[in-house]
Parts: sequence; structure tokens; C-alpha cells
Amino acid sequence: MIFQSLSKFIVINNTEHIISIRQEGQDEDGIWHDDGSRELAFTLSLTTNPDQIEGGNLLLRKKGEVNFHRIKTPTFGTVTIMKTGQDGYEHCVEKVTKGKRIICAGWIN
Repeated sequence: MIFQSLSKFIVINNTEHIISIRQEGQDEDGIWHDDGSRELAFTLSLTTNPDQIEGGNLLLRKKGEVNFHRIKTPTFGTVTIMKTGQDGYEHCVEKVTKGKRIICAGWIN
């Protein structure tokens, strides 16, 4: 579904994805990164109880800037699509301090 939707706007040669599970007691703050040469990045929330999670926010910013946009863990089935380093953006995920955050993270080339 993600591939079909995005292929209307960009040429997709390759997609990659992982399942990311971050939970209290086993997590740490992520680092700012830009996903290199990939054209777009996305997250698909697989979290069924986002209202019970503390931390785990996705942070987005223009590279080199101090200000950022914070996205709380969305409800199950929500897709977040973001620009990557090719367009001068970077992101990170804050430490989960309560609950379990499950997402499918992916990249499009």
C-alpha cells in the first residue's frame, strides 16, 4: 500500500524496512541521522496502545538547526513519511521511558 501510494509521486527503485521495538528499561535516546542517500523514509505504527507510552517521540529537523518538530508515537496503522539527507533533513527517536513502541521503519531509493 505504501509503495503503490508513493509511486504516484516518485520513481521507486528499491524499498527496505525493519521492525523496531523500543521499550522501557531496554532503550536509549537515538542519535540524529539523515538516512544517507535514500530519497524518503517512513514509519508505519504497529503500536496498539500509544497513549500508554512515555518518550519514544520521533524528532525531525533541518540539518544543523536547533529547533525540531516532535511527533508522538501514532496510533496503529498511521504512516509518517519524511524527507531524508538528500533534502537536508535528519531525525532521531527519543528514549522510551514507559511502555512499548513498535513500528515498521522503511526507506525508499
